[in-house]
Amino acid sequence: MYDTTMFLCRCFSCHADSTRSSDLRLIQEHCVTVDKDFASRAVFEDYIVTKTLQQWRRDKRIKCGQCRGDWGIRACYEGRSYNVLIATNFEILGPDASCTGPFTRWNEVPFKIHKVRHRREIDKPLDGSRTVEKRAK
Repeated sequence: MYDTTMFLCRCFSCHADSTRSSDLRLIQEHCVTVDKDFASRAVFEDYIVTKTLQQWRRDKRIKCGQCRGDWGIRACYEGRSYNVLIATNFEILGPDASCTGPFTRWNEVPFKIHKVRHRREIDKPLDGSRTVEKRAK
């Protein structure tokens, strides 16, 4: 396992930056991002029919802000909205600039995603930073 600060999750379709691995958390089995700037890189579309599954009420689809590729869902859990990401929609840029993915599940990625049990743990930064740094293309 590598240090979580060294990985970048990018759109599998167009390679646009999405979030850093240090901003990912597991709530139950769902991978969410706590990146405060995530919404600036994504587009949110309403679901026609909202659905509740295991106490999670989905209300929006999350899509890439550049290519509109699917990234996941926004769902409400215990009164708070979370951006739930789907592993197969991302490639992982590693510390050596190599890309891997897509992964079927988040537990297959080459870094640890911290599991949280209490709401106060969700926004706790792992490395002190909060945003994805823009890379030169």
